[in-house]
Amino acid sequence: MGIDIKTKNIDMLEYKATWNNKTVVKIERFFPSSKTCSNYNHLNQDLPLKDRE
Repeated sequence: MGIDIKTKNIDMLEYKATWNNKTVVKIERFFPSSKTCSNYNHLNQDLPLKDRE
């Protein structure tokens, strides 16, 4: 049942994004997004978990 709820939420998010001319980007579960600079897309491999925001 939990998977069905996740699927419905993803479907709704994609629908709303399309409605508002936005893009939904799906990433892998363990993608290191908190290690990636949002301005320059630089990946800091040495950033420890305690220093991430």
